[in-house]
Amino acid sequence: MRVADFFCGSGGFSEGFRQAGFDIVFAVDNWEPAVKTYKGNKPGVKVIQDDVIRISQLPDDEFEALVPDTEVIIGSPPCQSFSNSNKSGNTDKSIGIQLIEAYLKIIARKKFKQNSILQYWVLENVPAVKNYIKEEYTASDFGLQGDFILKPHDGASGKYNAKYFGAPTNRKRYFCGEFPKLNTTRSDSNVTTLKQVLDSLGEPLRKNNDLIIDINYPDFSLESRQVTDHHYIYELADFECSTAKRLKQDKGYMGKMSFPENLNKPARTVMATMTASSREAMILGYGENRFRLPTVREAASMMSFPIDYRFYGKSKGIKHTLVGNAVPPKMSYAIAKAIAEAEQKPLPDHYVGIKHDESIEFFNLNGVKFDIRKEKPRRAIAKFKYGNL
Repeated sequence: MRVADFFCGSGGFSEGFRQAGFDIVFAVDNWEPAVKTYKGNKPGVKVIQDDVIRISQLPDDEFEALVPDTEVIIGSPPCQSFSNSNKSGNTDKSIGIQLIEAYLKIIARKKFKQNSILQYWVLENVPAVKNYIKEEYTASDFGLQGDFILKPHDGASGKYNAKYFGAPTNRKRYFCGEFPKLNTTRSDSNVTTLKQVLDSLGEPLRKNNDLIIDINYPDFSLESRQVTDHHYIYELADFECSTAKRLKQDKGYMGKMSFPENLNKPARTVMATMTASSREAMILGYGENRFRLPTVREAASMMSFPIDYRFYGKSKGIKHTLVGNAVPPKMSYAIAKAIAEAEQKPLPDHYVGIKHDESIEFFNLNGVKFDIRKEKPRRAIAKFKYGNL
């Protein structure tokens, strides 16, 4: 079955479908590093850098010429405006709603056209998005002709946690659309923990070249030196640690958090920004009274990306954004598996490795040295003198 992927990002959503044997034929994102990452890991897919809102508004002939007919459409509109971690959920929602409705309009144009082949579609976002997606949309809501009604919340739509589908992260998301019921593969008694992830990858600066067995795909392994974006250390300065520790252990209404991370549970939600001096910082122990941030590879394994997946960013920050904004492949695989079983399609019996596009330049963080940050002196507080009023 063929798949089109909107707001494709680094390709986590479609990676689960690739692993389930689906044919990814089209993808679009407006961020160049995401497009490059998608192309690098999925050669042969038509990937374009474009605006989904613009695409949704194209005349019929241009729209059909650009967007192929597929049996499955997946999409993960940017979630920042709906996230509770963004200004406590008080950001402007208008652009987020526009992006979601552009995606739903594309679904409607493919689903309700004559001789449609679209059978399944999925939208992924943070749980709070449910309140901003209407129960139903008419043709006129999208500025289209017809008398159809699109009902996004029907069927198996609901809130899902990636840790119950094999991803080593406590990541809750809302999935809606038309897809079969999903079957969990884990329970609280056998979820994959952060410690298992870190142990599987090993110490970032170790010297040996032993095989690394993928914690998420145990039938797949690579020599240590072949695993990208892992063999480096980003150590934290004392002032960064003390700030993060104070914020995490504040006993206010937000509650106390572990410092460093609790290794005996799945990782907390992997963020798109790997900060150091914040409450949400993900901090690991590094020797005695020393601390570091996770490597890009550790974060990617927390998200259930296979260890041969590459992130084509020119900096550590861009790579972390590519990882943190993704849909965990184990989560998307559960959806793909449910569709395949409903269609009585066979599933591959082992993980099939990625064949990268070697013509795309790749920057590897292995061996990069990061200096420990120095605290900048605080600026003196300006004092103003007031004259007679």
